[in-house]
Amino acid sequence: MCLHLTFTPVSARTIIYNIHEGWCWIYYLGIILSVITLALYQLLYHPATFSQLHVGKTRTPQTKELDRIGMFLFTTECVLFFVGLSCGGTTYPWKSAEFCTLVISIMALVGFFIYEAHLCSRNP
Repeated sequence: MCLHLTFTPVSARTIIYNIHEGWCWIYYLGIILSVITLALYQLLYHPATFSQLHVGKTRTPQTKELDRIGMFLFTTECVLFFVGLSCGGTTYPWKSAEFCTLVISIMALVGFFIYEAHLCSRNP
C-alpha cells in the first residue's frame, strides 16, 4: 500500500516527461490496468454458490435466523446520526431540538453494541 502511494507520483511524472502525448497517458494507463484487472477477475474468480455454501438448509430457516432487532437498531442509528449531523449548524443551530437526533443516534449505537455483545449470542 505504501509503495503504491510512494511510486504513483514518481511514475506519473516520468510518464509526463518521457512520453510525447504527456499527461493523457496517465489516464490511459489507469483504464488499461482496470480492464486487465476486470478481465482477470472474471476469468479467475469463481465463488461458491448459495447452495454450495448452505448444504442442507433452505432459505426459510435462514430468514428466521436474521437479527432483525440488530438491523433495526443499526439502521436507526445511521439515519438519525446523518440527519442530525447534516442539519446541525446549517439548517438548525446546534442548540436546537433537532440536535437531539444526534444524541439519540449515539444512544442507539450504544444499545446496538450492548445488544450484539450480550443478548444476541446465537451465532458467535
